[in-house]
Amino acid sequence: MALPFVSKIRFKHLSLSLTAIVLIEGLAIAALAKGVSIDGIGGVKQGTVMLFGLYLFFLGLIALISVATSERMFDLDRLLSKLLNAHKKVPEILSWMSAAIGAAVLIVGIAVALIAAPMTVQGGGQMDSIWLAGLGAELFVLGAGLVTLRLFKGRESLLLVIRKSLFLLLGAVGMLIIGIAAQSSIEGMGGMKASTVELAGAQLTALSLLGILIMYMDGRSIFGKKLFGHRLGAIAELGIATLIGLEGLVVASLSAKATIAGVGVLDGIVMLLGGLAIAILALLIPASYFLMEKRDMDTKKLATSACLFLVFLLPFSLLM
Repeated sequence: MALPFVSKIRFKHLSLSLTAIVLIEGLAIAALAKGVSIDGIGGVKQGTVMLFGLYLFFLGLIALISVATSERMFDLDRLLSKLLNAHKKVPEILSWMSAAIGAAVLIVGIAVALIAAPMTVQGGGQMDSIWLAGLGAELFVLGAGLVTLRLFKGRESLLLVIRKSLFLLLGAVGMLIIGIAAQSSIEGMGGMKASTVELAGAQLTALSLLGILIMYMDGRSIFGKKLFGHRLGAIAELGIATLIGLEGLVVASLSAKATIAGVGVLDGIVMLLGGLAIAILALLIPASYFLMEKRDMDTKKLATSACLFLVFLLPFSLLM
């Protein structure tokens, strides 16, 4: 049973929260840029870091104003009535502004993860590249969250928000893997080089975004048709979640040592826990159907089968 305050969450509340985070984060980066430099690609000086923070701040500010105005919050629609009435297309443009800015933040997040390199902080010494990779992954989630919130506007439900959030978290894990891949290698199975690790992260992110796209298309075109009594959209979504879960179990079964530049050698237990985390996040997608779906019993049964399949394989991945 959904909590009362959860059932009242709407597009405007979630979008406003994400835009506020982007705004505050950009301001924090700009304020803390003094004495920060990033190694790699010729080096990034503190002035560039400050400009990057201000860029995020203004993106967040514009997105916040557009969401508040288009959703008639804080009386901004009255204050900006002349702008809204300037042309009939203005309200529509404002309603999609948050998604456009979300796409920009998403692209920035991908770029930050790709160029992740060690940072030097005045008075704080050297910081590992994993911190910059984490920032890229976070910006990816914030940007993708703004885009998907607009795409799913009018279809909000607690179940949908949970499934979408799980796919976004899995995508963020993929971005984090991409960010640390250039400085990493994995022992076992002949060794895995940086390019292989980067490819693994990229396909995890791609599968996660594909899962969200299928959620958006569910009930439309071919995804609204049925196969063996089940909607193709639900089959595809649960299939992707199961595939990601299998990949997580494979990673957990390897339990190989990993070497990350600046971090050092990580024991096999870290790989085991990382793989299990991916598998559990993927498992929660069909589990959410099993626990919360009240109407579509066919999809609930299919989700139950996916859950049992992954749970059945879990002990084998731990024993291998």
